[in-house]
Amino acid sequence: MIECCTVGITPNKEVLNEYVEIIKDEIHTYNLILFNSLNMIVSLVENDMITFYEIYEMFDTINMFDSKHEKDISQKLTNIGDGLESLMYEIRDMGNQISDSIDELSYVTEQSNEQLSNQLSEIDSTLKVGNLINTINTYQNYKINRNIKNLRG
Repeated sequence: MIECCTVGITPNKEVLNEYVEIIKDEIHTYNLILFNSLNMIVSLVENDMITFYEIYEMFDTINMFDSKHEKDISQKLTNIGDGLESLMYEIRDMGNQISDSIDELSYVTEQSNEQLSNQLSEIDSTLKVGNLINTINTYQNYKINRNIKNLRG
C-alpha cells in the first residue's frame, strides 16, 4: 500500500524510510523547543534572568522569534514538486542546528527541571514535564543507537 502511494513522489522505499527518520527528528526538535520555551517562561516568572537570556539568545541565534525558520521552510515548500529531497535534507539540517544549539545550553539542571515542574503544578497544568523529558531522553538514546548501528553496518 505504501509503495503505490509513493510512486512519483519518492524514488524507493529506502528514501521513504530516510524521510520518516527526518520527520522523527523533527518531532524530537519540536519537543526540545517546547521544553526550552517552558523553561524560558519559568525563568522569567522566577526572575532567573541569566537562564532566561541564555535561552532567549539561543532562540534568537536560530531566528525563532522573527519567523525566519518558517520563512525558510515555506520558501522550500513552494518548490516541493522539484525538490522534495532537498526540502527533507534542509529540514533535517535545521532540526540538527536547533538541537545542537539547545544542547549547548548548560542551564538544564535538576533545579531547573524542579522549578519547571513546580510552576506547572501551581497553575494546574495537565502537561506532564516528566513525560516530555523522558521523551527527549528516549529519542536521544534512539539517535545514538541508530548512529552506532550505521557505523557497524
